[in-house]
Amino acid sequence: MLSKVCNKIVNLLIENHIIQKDDREIYYFGLYQMISFIFNTITTLVIVSFFNMYIEGLLFCVFYYLLRCYGGGYHSKSVIVCYILSILLIIAVLCITIKIKLSMLFLSIFVASFIFVFLVSPVETSTKKLDEKEKKVYQGKTKVILIVGIIVIVLMLIKDFYQGVISMSLSIIIEAFMQVIGLIDNKCGKQQFKLGG
Repeated sequence: MLSKVCNKIVNLLIENHIIQKDDREIYYFGLYQMISFIFNTITTLVIVSFFNMYIEGLLFCVFYYLLRCYGGGYHSKSVIVCYILSILLIIAVLCITIKIKLSMLFLSIFVASFIFVFLVSPVETSTKKLDEKEKKVYQGKTKVILIVGIIVIVLMLIKDFYQGVISMSLSIIIEAFMQVIGLIDNKCGKQQFKLGG
C-alpha cells in the first residue's frame, strides 16, 4: 500500500518535471522513509497517550531507536510485520514498566544486557552489511549511546523516577535480545548458504 502511494507521488513529481527521472529511486526511498517515520511516530504518540506515559514512552523509543540504528540486530524483512511488532513492543514495554519493580533479578539482566551490547555491537544483517570502517564507527556510536544512557539512568535513580529507569533499561535488554536473534539468524543463513553451495 505505502509502496504504491510513494510510486504515485514520485511519478507525479517526474511528470510535472519537479524531479529528474534518473533520481527516481532516491526520491522514492526518501519519501518512503519519511512517510513510514511519520506514521510510526503518530502511532507511538497514540499508544503513549493511551497509557498516559509520555516521558517513559519517549525515553524508550528514542533510546531504543538509536541503539537499533547503530547496534544492529535482527530486522524483519516485511515492513508490515516490523510495524506490527513495533506496536506490540511499545505496548508490552509500557505494560511492563507499570507492573515491574526494580529487583536484583531485573538489574542483573540489565547489567548482562548492557555488557553484551557494549561488547558485541554492531550486529549486521543480510540486508545491511558493514565494512570494517563502518563497523568501527557504529561500534563507537553504540558505546557513546550506552554511556549516555547509563548517565540518564543514574540521574533518574537519584530523582526516584523508577519507571523511567525501567523503560530505559528495557531498551538495552530488548536490543541485546534482538542482537542474539540477529547473530543466530546470521549463523543459520551462512550454514544454509554452505549447504546450498
